[in-house]
Amino acid sequence: MAAGNGLPDDAFHPIRAESGCYQGALAMLSSRLSALAMAMELLIIRKTAALRRIPLLKKIHRGITARIYLHDSEADPGLFLQVDFETPFLHLPVEIDENQIGIQEKTGAFQPGSFRFFDWHSGLHMEGRIFCQSERIATVDGKQTILASGFSYLITDPPPNVGILGLRIAEGIPGSIRFFWGNAIVTMPFDPGYWMLEKIDKGYRILAIRDDELLQLIVSLSGIGAKEEALRKEAIQQLWEWVEFHGSGMDPELRMLDLLCHVRDWGPVGKAELYPGLGQILKRLQVRGKEKVLFEFFADNWGIRDNRNGRLLAIGLLEQLGTDAAGAALWELHRYARHRTSDPGELTLIQDAARRVSPTLGRNGEKKVLEHPPAHHLRPLSAE
Repeated sequence: MAAGNGLPDDAFHPIRAESGCYQGALAMLSSRLSALAMAMELLIIRKTAALRRIPLLKKIHRGITARIYLHDSEADPGLFLQVDFETPFLHLPVEIDENQIGIQEKTGAFQPGSFRFFDWHSGLHMEGRIFCQSERIATVDGKQTILASGFSYLITDPPPNVGILGLRIAEGIPGSIRFFWGNAIVTMPFDPGYWMLEKIDKGYRILAIRDDELLQLIVSLSGIGAKEEALRKEAIQQLWEWVEFHGSGMDPELRMLDLLCHVRDWGPVGKAELYPGLGQILKRLQVRGKEKVLFEFFADNWGIRDNRNGRLLAIGLLEQLGTDAAGAALWELHRYARHRTSDPGELTLIQDAARRVSPTLGRNGEKKVLEHPPAHHLRPLSAE
């Protein structure tokens, strides 16, 4: 402070005062440019929304979206979800009508609106506490509306053994969201329809599901290992309907390969409960030489492509088939895998599956039963 005058030192320092004015002008310019960029982006989204009615162009269009974070710690048994709303391309923050998310009652209980955070297998919303971010009140059409740029959701006591979680924020079908723009509440498309959060070794893998057809596949795969027989049968039937629709006109073997690729990318391939239901689907496909197809699928996911999920899927399905040819394929895979640098756990997994299917075959020198085993796929990859 300048002595005795009560004014800041900057008022008597031209360089500092000029620097402060310059920074203030830059901040104002940056804010206006961001607002202009957001207005242009939102205008484009709104004007091109009709593209969603055209199947071939639907995937091109993007609506308002959100950035998702999920904190899961062994030290803290709770789950902490954070959602920040933003534009799809420039990732600029968006304020939405808070009532769309849900209502926090005076008792502390939360009544969800469009927001649902649920166990993927049961579909039940998980109870928790919500904390909205950057709340403010705006007057819209003469009424006070609470706006928020995002929210956090805390679940202190999550259900035990939850491996796959689901998240939905969009309102209605097709999904939309109500947000503040130009002193009004505007409704626009929201992407994606769902998020799937899959438990992995460290945290969760967050997958955005934008395709309605893909959503049917994922939901079916998540329910195919349900403990309740009615749910399991329903999931298997839904998956079969997806296979029939998606693989319409395909050769049976190509249809099987297409299914394997989708299950590899979207299914919980590490869960043993998945395979009995998938085994039923393979039987319905009526593909001759299913064991040979699975052998080749394993080979295609080894080496350059190196997709462990694909290999686990092939091993699990070969064991599920349980035929002599399946046992022979497993022993053949084990023979090649042990001659190269490989994950010891995966090698043991193949060997254990082979022993369960064909223990005698393994003791007899791993005799091959495959009619034309495609060993050439694996041989160049060996470390011999």
